[in-house]
Amino acid sequence: MHYFQQRGTNEPLDHAQQELKAARLELQAKSAELERARNDLENFLSCAWTATAFFDRELRPTRLTPTLAQLLDLSPDDTGELLPKLCRRLDWPNAGAELWSVVGGAVAPEREVTDLQTGHQFLLRLFPYLNAEGETEGAVLKLIDISDYKLADQRLLEYRAVFECTGDMIYVFDRSYRFLLANKAYLECHRVRHEELVDRTVHDLLGPRLFAEIKGRIDACFAGEEVIFESRYDYPAKGVRDILITYTPLKNGDRVDRVACLIKDMTERTQLEEQLRHAQKMEAIGTLAGGIAHDFNNLLTVIAGYASLIQFNSQGSEAASMAAEIQGSVERAAEMTRGLLAFSRKQEVNLMPVELNQLVEGLHKSLRRLITEDIELAVEVSSVPLIVSSDKGQLEQVLFNLVVNARDAMPSGGKLLIRTERLQLNHALITVADTGVGMSREVQDRVFEPFFTTKELGVGTGLGLSTCYGIIKKHNGIIELQSEPGAGTVFSIYLPLSEELPEADSAGGRAQWATGNETVLLVEDDETVRTMTRLLLQHNGYRVLCAREGEEALNIFAEQGDGVDLLLTDLVMPRLNGTELGLRIHAQRPDFPTIFMSGYPADIMSQKGFAATVDYLAKPIKPELLLRRIREALDAPGVASA
Repeated sequence: MHYFQQRGTNEPLDHAQQELKAARLELQAKSAELERARNDLENFLSCAWTATAFFDRELRPTRLTPTLAQLLDLSPDDTGELLPKLCRRLDWPNAGAELWSVVGGAVAPEREVTDLQTGHQFLLRLFPYLNAEGETEGAVLKLIDISDYKLADQRLLEYRAVFECTGDMIYVFDRSYRFLLANKAYLECHRVRHEELVDRTVHDLLGPRLFAEIKGRIDACFAGEEVIFESRYDYPAKGVRDILITYTPLKNGDRVDRVACLIKDMTERTQLEEQLRHAQKMEAIGTLAGGIAHDFNNLLTVIAGYASLIQFNSQGSEAASMAAEIQGSVERAAEMTRGLLAFSRKQEVNLMPVELNQLVEGLHKSLRRLITEDIELAVEVSSVPLIVSSDKGQLEQVLFNLVVNARDAMPSGGKLLIRTERLQLNHALITVADTGVGMSREVQDRVFEPFFTTKELGVGTGLGLSTCYGIIKKHNGIIELQSEPGAGTVFSIYLPLSEELPEADSAGGRAQWATGNETVLLVEDDETVRTMTRLLLQHNGYRVLCAREGEEALNIFAEQGDGVDLLLTDLVMPRLNGTELGLRIHAQRPDFPTIFMSGYPADIMSQKGFAATVDYLAKPIKPELLLRRIREALDAPGVASA
């Protein structure tokens, strides 16, 4: 009989049945939990954005996610073509070998592959598929699309290149004013490495005084406002620079947690603006100088004419000697006017034979006045004549500019030498040497540039040496310099010698004047010039008919044209100018002798449409030159007197 029967009870059986029932319920719960987990995994794999495939130990694909199926144009259940398509699309010829190595327990490194069809880039990962006991049952393949990351990296590199290649200085700092990054331009200007700058504060780098000046603007930027302002800063690598600073807020959501600072170097622009203002000022000065020169030249013409008349009427007397001094003063005043016009770029070069030694010796006294008493001036001229083709006034201006430059280079005194000599290559050499502070190589490279100056603001215009360079170039010459810091400066001017002889200075004697008895039609709107010129011509035998402007001159010519031998007319006049007057008279008498004259500089004459002509005299006109030109015009071949 069974034990339970012997005991006469069913308790053990009931207990076993209860345990079995409990186990069955637990198994059902585990199965349901497993099913839920399997469903969750299925849902996860279906929704996963990574392209994933599972392989068994024989490398048979057991499952692939919809993302991978869509990539390869497969259905999730169509696993047979998976591996061949992967090899072709991803240019992955060793796919099988790498998968076998993973199944065998090897570790496969990550690698980047490219979809040959779409160009997308993927990160490929292979790792073993383990069971609950940790045994390898296959392999898992994952493809992560990194194309957007790669594009973002490329954009970041491009932005970084722009960030670094710009000449502007850029840096970023946080709310603690601590540097986060800076570009190369900013680092170089401060002579600091990036690792030395990061984690330092703006306060540390700029110092308390400057930081206090800009802190309010920085805080305004942290409040959300873009801040732009101009400033000036002394950089360790570039010196004092004019800068334009822009603070731009960088937001994280609605909060500004960083500020980007862009610093643009405005020094060159500021200098260009200053040069433009200076050029405009010089243009205004030039326009004013042209108008002044016209009136001044008319006055000088009158003074020179009357002085000549005094000489004519009192030859050999003390008055004649005084008149000669007046004539000399008029000539110097005329040279000053030409110099003023040359400085304002209003005067063309008028090349004539000039004896260089006489020019330099004649300036000795004037140059002495330009320098201070603690500067020793020595002038050494050549023992042989040096005749060059030169505009005397402009060449004098070159020497004045060089002497002023030498004076400024010797604030504590020194020696200044001006020497002329003849060179073997048919050239004359003018040397201007000082014992001043000298120039660095950088300064020498720019010394002839317009507006370049090493002098303090408001002291130098930067035009002195550039003017010298321009004048010497117009003289077909060369100007050079040699200098060393602390060893003085030597300017050397090379000018070609001329075979022409300079005109002899007139002593004012009547024997040197050309006279005549012909009739001259004088047209001049300035009464003083008209009266003086009439008297000068009459005293030298000419009959003179006067007109105040072109219309009146035409009327006179219409009445007495057959008795008029020459037209002497001002160019710039009201109603009818000299050119139009000449054209109308030449229409009646084509070979009629005509001489034009004007006190305006060449550029204004050009603006008014008056072309250059050989029959033109610029005021102030020396009386002997006027008389000679009239005589030459009347005696020219083909000209018949009335």
